[in-house]
Amino acid sequence: MIKKVKLLDGREVTIRYLKPDDCDRLYEYFCKGINEEDILLFKDNVRDYYVVKSWCENMDFDKVIPIVAEEGSSIISTGTLHLRGHGWFRYFGKIRVSVCIRCRGIGLGKVMIETLIDLAKDRGLKVVMAEVLSVQKVALKVFKECGFVEACKIENIAKDVNMKPMDLYLLLYYMEEPRKL
Repeated sequence: MIKKVKLLDGREVTIRYLKPDDCDRLYEYFCKGINEEDILLFKDNVRDYYVVKSWCENMDFDKVIPIVAEEGSSIISTGTLHLRGHGWFRYFGKIRVSVCIRCRGIGLGKVMIETLIDLAKDRGLKVVMAEVLSVQKVALKVFKECGFVEACKIENIAKDVNMKPMDLYLLLYYMEEPRKL
């Protein structure tokens, strides 16, 4: 366990590392806790049992640190910190967070982001990046509340389910003030 936290609505949840035996509960989370529109925002087909099973069976904490938020025996949020082990990129991480539909608006996303930032600091990272699509307005707001700054916006990089163009925001969190050149 990483920590227990109390959310804005008073409920307590446990934030912990993903375990190999979480496969069925993680798959259930993706099938029942995430709506169809949000599923399309994932980079992998999280409704494919074998994709989820592969994640749980092949964890490598030197490449990806997966965490979950748990209420009772249910997974209600996921987060990952993606790492590189060599070169200039070794001080740079990427984070991804998802929160189930019924647990949005109560501070869980913010707690997950802050937990991933703490894990990045523990690993000695200097910068963490998040990618947020323009349709994810609440996520964009929460990342900025956590201290992320907009590095750039790539316009019309993707299309939503209705073929409406979406922009991609690249957000950065600096562990310390960046030096000015």
